[in-house]
Order: sequence, then structure tokens, then C-alpha cells
Amino acid sequence: MTSDGILKSAIAKLKAIDEISIDRQEVRYSAEEEIAFLGNYDIALPPDELLDFYRSMNGVTLLWSGSKLSGSLNILQVMQSALRGPLEDEGEPLEDILWTKDTPEPEQGRLRKMSIFESVAGRDDFLTYDASESNGQFYFVSNWKIQTVKTNRTQTINLLLTYAGADPIREHILHDDWENRIAEDSLLQRIFGTAKGV
Repeated sequence: MTSDGILKSAIAKLKAIDEISIDRQEVRYSAEEEIAFLGNYDIALPPDELLDFYRSMNGVTLLWSGSKLSGSLNILQVMQSALRGPLEDEGEPLEDILWTKDTPEPEQGRLRKMSIFESVAGRDDFLTYDASESNGQFYFVSNWKIQTVKTNRTQTINLLLTYAGADPIREHILHDDWENRIAEDSLLQRIFGTAKGV
């Protein structure tokens, strides 16, 4: 199933539950033109598996809430992710967003190389990647603490879309037993069904 199809299925499941409200939903499609534009400059493009995602969806904003579970997706557009803009015009890439001049080493050095794939709504947390790495990993960054996501990039994207960014999903994928954690999460399973085979 395509990224678009996975997300549409998840949103349909949310809409089928009366106690859940979708507060914001915006899907931007195909980034082919932006990817071609970025390719004309000396800018590190996102890794291939992320470009595959961006070719079908150029970022997603989704915010939903229920009485027992809520979630969000705030996946940046390819241009935002690749250009790595600072908070202030004169700053360095992602300065005062992922790192500050007070961030200790070695974290600061690692964070300076990263790009943001998703900025978690309502929190100072980010799903990031290093475009120079070929290891297929995402990193979860919270208050300069860097944690390696245990699922590969394609699995991570599929899980975020399958579960419509449900709050517990990002915690589950930080553990080696992520598949069991998701399967045993009764709230996730009640709404979305099983994660086996994702």
C-alpha cells in the first residue's frame, strides 16, 4: 500500500470512532518539482527512502484527540527538511531548534549534522536523520538527547502513518521489542488493529 493509502486508512479508522475528533488535517502531495530544484544545488538531499515518501506526500499535518488517546503528524516538506533553516535568519543550520551554542559535545556535533523529518506537535521533540549516513536510521531528539529509533526509516514512516502519529508510537519504536509493545498496546489496537507485517 502507498503512503497515501496507509494514511487514508488510518484517518478512516479515526473518523469511525465518535469520541475522536480530527482537529487539523493537511496532506501535501508529490514533491517531484522541489526534489528536482534541490538537485540543482549543492544541498544534501534526504536519503532515498525519504525521497520515495516525498514523491507521494510532500509533508503531512494531522492533529487528533480522543478521551484516552491522541496523536499528531507534523512531517516537514522536503524543502524545509533539506534546507535546514535556523530559528533566526543569521543563525547556523537548525541553530536554536535542534541545538544551541550551550548544547554540550558530543551531542552538539551530532545535532549539527542532522535534518528534521518530523517536528512533534506541541513538544520540543524531533524525528531526525543524518543525510550523510547510509545506515537507514532515524533519531529521536528531545532536549538534545539523541536516541536511535529501532525501526528502519521505511518501517518508521509506515508505523507513523498506520497509527496516525498516535502519541505512544514514538516511544514504542525506541525499544528493541517495539513490535511486541505495539501489539500489546490495547488502545492502539482498539483503534488501528495489528502492526504485524508493517
